[in-house]
Amino acid sequence: KDHFDEFILAYQSKLGPVKWLEPNTSDVLANLNDKALIYPISFCIDCSETIFELGMEYKHLAKCDYDLISCPNDSDEFMKFILNSINSPLTRKTSC
Repeated sequence: KDHFDEFILAYQSKLGPVKWLEPNTSDVLANLNDKALIYPISFCIDCSETIFELGMEYKHLAKCDYDLISCPNDSDEFMKFILNSINSPLTRKTSC
């Protein structure tokens, strides 16, 4: 069964010459020689950063077997998760 031995949190979408969060996703991909499975945890809905940047630009930078997990978007499972989270006793506010 395929599995990953390592998980790396990396950042994308740096704009201009300002200092940004590290490590940069493009730098991480340039140093990988095996498999990369990208999961954009900051996004619930696919957008230009997930479709174009991660799905196309970074795929060309990767020297490895590269795959991108789609965002949940409007999947039924994601909607159920949101509803269950809202209705959970742990997330309901109670009066003081």
